[in-house]
Amino acid sequence: MWQESIHLTCSDATSGCSITQYRIDEGSWQTYDTNILLTADGNHQLDFNSMDVAGNIESTQTIWIAIDKTAPTTTHDAPNDWQNTDVNVHLTCSDGTGSGCSLTQYRIDNGPWQTYDTNILFSTDGNHQLDFNSKDAVGNIESTNTIYVLVDKNKPTITLLNYTEDGTTSSSYPSFEAQPIDSPSGPDYCLVDVYKNGALVDTNVVVSYLNEKCTYSISPKLESGDYVKVTWRAVDLAGNVSEDVNSGQITYLATGQIGGTGGSSSIITPILGQLGDPCEVDADCESPLVCSPDTNTCQYEVTSVEALIDYAPNTKVVGFIPNIGFNYSIIVVNKTDRELAIETSLSDELKPFLKLTKEVDSLIPGQADVIKWNGVVRDSNIEEITGTVYIIVDKKATARIPLTLRIGHAPLLDLLHKQVYLKCPFPFIPGGVIPITVGGLAILGILTYLLFKVFTTPVPKPRWAGE
Repeated sequence: MWQESIHLTCSDATSGCSITQYRIDEGSWQTYDTNILLTADGNHQLDFNSMDVAGNIESTQTIWIAIDKTAPTTTHDAPNDWQNTDVNVHLTCSDGTGSGCSLTQYRIDNGPWQTYDTNILFSTDGNHQLDFNSKDAVGNIESTNTIYVLVDKNKPTITLLNYTEDGTTSSSYPSFEAQPIDSPSGPDYCLVDVYKNGALVDTNVVVSYLNEKCTYSISPKLESGDYVKVTWRAVDLAGNVSEDVNSGQITYLATGQIGGTGGSSSIITPILGQLGDPCEVDADCESPLVCSPDTNTCQYEVTSVEALIDYAPNTKVVGFIPNIGFNYSIIVVNKTDRELAIETSLSDELKPFLKLTKEVDSLIPGQADVIKWNGVVRDSNIEEITGTVYIIVDKKATARIPLTLRIGHAPLLDLLHKQVYLKCPFPFIPGGVIPITVGGLAILGILTYLLFKVFTTPVPKPRWAGE
């Protein structure tokens, strides 16, 4: 029985009842008064008897009193973090020494209540609310429990925030940035694979997710001409990993070699090694090559290229002095053919000074064409420099790009060293043209002026004594 207040009644037809006594769970005997109150949960043993006025004592009677005032409890085995597979949740009801569990029920995301059977399956993505409770045999109902079951089976995505295409950088420690995107669990961190000069140098580098992005800085420092790229992956809080996303290939080019009014994807830079040195290159390169600072980059020859040291208002050379015996290159990155290299890769400031001079198809394999630097390089007093110019397109490029390149210097100083042509009417001068520098022209003008003054100044009349 499941009750807590017990009443005993004695009857005796002859002398009458004198006393009734009882004990609980084999404790001490007590005199019965009006009722026996049992408050503790459990199945209690109650012994009792009575004695009449004549002293006759009843045989002891024993009954069991069950008390259950406590609701059952229900436990679960749901994980408390994000899962990337289906989740099965099991509920277990326990009523201790009480009357026993009779029913367990649950609901998902505030839906209808359902009777629990063997398990609860969560197969859709989301942060699911699970409510549940149980009831025992005497009707005690447990307070509702609420937990959350977290399921995310979808891969995150990752978006490049910079260096989305091949290009150049003036930083020897370039930083790559990407933004992982994920729902419902959200991004946890990023992974990067690092490639330097075509070789994998580090893999699965963990990059923290901070301020809604991942930032990876190249280390150690790059040398000029080194090129790097990274492969990004995002990992969400459920452990799902995104597909690989590759950054552009970024070439570090030291600053201060070419200037202008805006950024440029081209730069003039010396190639290490003497003119004509052989070099080791990748087998993918298909044409005769000369020395390159990067053995994995093919450099292809350019025909009929002239660099006229001339004034150009939007372009200037900064800290660059050609030297005899060295090669110089125009580096064009992220281009695969001649048209793209000319139309797209060069900066707007440089485009007006580039034009085709002859067809590429006429090149002879292995031919080395020259670039002439016309003018005076004052630091070394060199009148004319000859070298070879190459366009770096990409590793498997086949196009050779003929260009005419005009690079500006300050107009006034260069003008003093330019040759100008004076047309002369004298037939004995070949071609009727006298080449002369502007400086020489100025001196000629001064001499002409002095001679004019000499021959046009009137001779003063002599003055005699007494006049």
